[in-house]
Amino acid sequence: MRSFQLFSVILSFFLLVPSSQANSAVIPTEFFTVTLPYGDSVDTAAKVPLDGYAQKAMPVLLMRLTGRSELLDSKLGQTYINQAKKWLASYYIKPRLEDGVVVGQNIALRFDANRLKQAFQQQHIKLLSAAQRPPTLVMGAFIQQGRLQKLTEETLRYRIDVDFRDYPQALKLPIKVPDSANHWIYPVDASNNLSKVQEAMIRESQQNLLSFKLQSSNGQYQLDWRLFALNGDTLSSGSSKGAERSVLYQIMFNDAMQQYAKITAVETLQKNHIWLQVNQIGFGEQLKMLEKDLLAQQPLITHVMLKQVSAGQLNFDIEYQGEYQSLINWLQSWSKVEIINSDPAAQKIEVNAKVAAFIEEPETSLSIEQDSASQQ
Repeated sequence: MRSFQLFSVILSFFLLVPSSQANSAVIPTEFFTVTLPYGDSVDTAAKVPLDGYAQKAMPVLLMRLTGRSELLDSKLGQTYINQAKKWLASYYIKPRLEDGVVVGQNIALRFDANRLKQAFQQQHIKLLSAAQRPPTLVMGAFIQQGRLQKLTEETLRYRIDVDFRDYPQALKLPIKVPDSANHWIYPVDASNNLSKVQEAMIRESQQNLLSFKLQSSNGQYQLDWRLFALNGDTLSSGSSKGAERSVLYQIMFNDAMQQYAKITAVETLQKNHIWLQVNQIGFGEQLKMLEKDLLAQQPLITHVMLKQVSAGQLNFDIEYQGEYQSLINWLQSWSKVEIINSDPAAQKIEVNAKVAAFIEEPETSLSIEQDSASQQ
């Protein structure tokens, strides 16, 4: 009974999660501004070394916009980093506040959103929209001299030395830190206790759970982490060692972003494929005319492949870009067919061919099997 109730809660939570499909291309303008520390003293007369700051900001920007850590190490990514200043639109210096007290300065670097979006599109660099960054519950534990401390919201108020929140904030990755230390999840395989992991996320209304353990020993740190999906499955896990906590945190959150980018890519690939079934095919020439019309619908329809032929019926695998409704709108306006059924969940559309709409008539009536055989 308890497992059925948990399933019902999970199902209702999924229904409440807003769909990212409508906002898949939306990148807020503020995502193109990166803020970095700029010294502890105020010196308005000092010359700003823009080249250096722009090159520090660009890796953060690329990771924030794409979620792809491999891009940073690629030749293309290094070109963006080395030439970061040329993408800069403006910058400004502002006070850095802690508890309402000015403790230094920050520099905010605003990169040219329009030019970067255009360049990314030309170079086929996929962007990770705001809606494709699922809210993530983060449960961290710090171990030092054999003592374990759970990093709750309250703990992080005074343990600023192990605070990890700045980097996901820089990536524009929405995270939630628990207020309570109860029901803690550690970065271990939870396949035997999925319900505990699921309940932790549902309790905090989060879609994913990132659990980590940071151990300190002799000036070195080891960070182990595990990223869980809402169903309790492990999306990713990793371990890293080093002397800089901030670097280890970056590796961990970059890994989480990369997993979200991969999931988005798979969902986009699946979402943008449709099985088109065309009924009432009477002669072979209709195949060529249908394919010609479909291929002419660039950029809406990007790829067409005939997958199956049977008596009086054609089946196409269609790859498209944009919204599903845009494809439906075009099919409704297509004079050669009539939609009789569309099922976006099954990714299938069924249409009937309008024989009268085909201008060219064959000299002899051929069965579709014969015509298909002649093409092979």
